[in-house]
Amino acid sequence: MARAIFILRILTGRETGRLRNNLPAKPRRGRMRGFLNFMEPYIRIRLEVKGLLYPTHLAAGLVVSSIILQASGTSAQQWPGVLLLSGIACAIPDLDHHNSMASKMFPGPVSDIVCKVFSKRTAMHSLAAALLLHWVLQFLGFGLSETARIAVVGAFLSHPFIDLFNPEGVQLFWPVGPKISLAKWLPWPFTFRTGSRIETFFFRPAIWGLAAWALMGDRLGFRI
Repeated sequence: MARAIFILRILTGRETGRLRNNLPAKPRRGRMRGFLNFMEPYIRIRLEVKGLLYPTHLAAGLVVSSIILQASGTSAQQWPGVLLLSGIACAIPDLDHHNSMASKMFPGPVSDIVCKVFSKRTAMHSLAAALLLHWVLQFLGFGLSETARIAVVGAFLSHPFIDLFNPEGVQLFWPVGPKISLAKWLPWPFTFRTGSRIETFFFRPAIWGLAAWALMGDRLGFRI
């Protein structure tokens, strides 16, 4: 029974506070004690990655890039490469935050320099960064058409757009202007904090549903 309660507390978020704040958890008894003590660091890592919303950002990036590719009639041969780059691009804005998925994709000095130079949700979440990414894709080529490059940049821009639903907001027009958040106009539950139950159980599944529709809709006869 105690084992089931502990697992339920993790899934519902009640155990995450102690894990994230490094506070001691309640004593564990029985055969599961050693196993749970061994697994706690991995549970903590899972919760930290989950809290940074990469699954949500990945789904949003796939939605945007798939809609652009489908609407423009891009050949099927280009889709896998573009979607792969889109999955990376939608994580890049979080290079300004340690332990994010982007920091794991680009380990070492890249993330360290970005975190030291830019504050969280400022330059990396701006339109200027999107323009820079488009220029980099043009310079590197990758054999992408202009439409494919726009799809990748669209996946990148989906990240700061999603973060507008967070009360902290983003500095979309960096280097000028304050951070912008839809919380100024939309009440809860339409705006929510990172890793909240609204995001985890409602917003993220809805975005993944849109992603599945955008990816498979053409084959199912629901062309955009």
